[in-house]
Amino acid sequence: QEPVAQLLDIPELSLASVQEHWSTVLKEVEPPWVRMSLKNAHVHDVQDNTIVLSFPSAFHRDKVAKGEGAHKLEEVVDEELRRSLVLNS
Repeated sequence: QEPVAQLLDIPELSLASVQEHWSTVLKEVEPPWVRMSLKNAHVHDVQDNTIVLSFPSAFHRDKVAKGEGAHKLEEVVDEELRRSLVLNS
């Protein structure tokens, strides 16, 4: 089965451009528990090659930031935004 992801044409990486395309990133993130925790996150800032996320609770932050969650999210961001980024929560 081939992925359905569509590459986005984002000329400039900025807070506004990441926020605009964040819903597309969320649709592609697996496993589902990471996606659910990310739906509670807010794209707070973009600094150089870092997306800063804020979470309403440590529970959701930890689900995304630790282990497989962070790795999967970085893969999707890299694929969708065509940028190699580091996530900071």
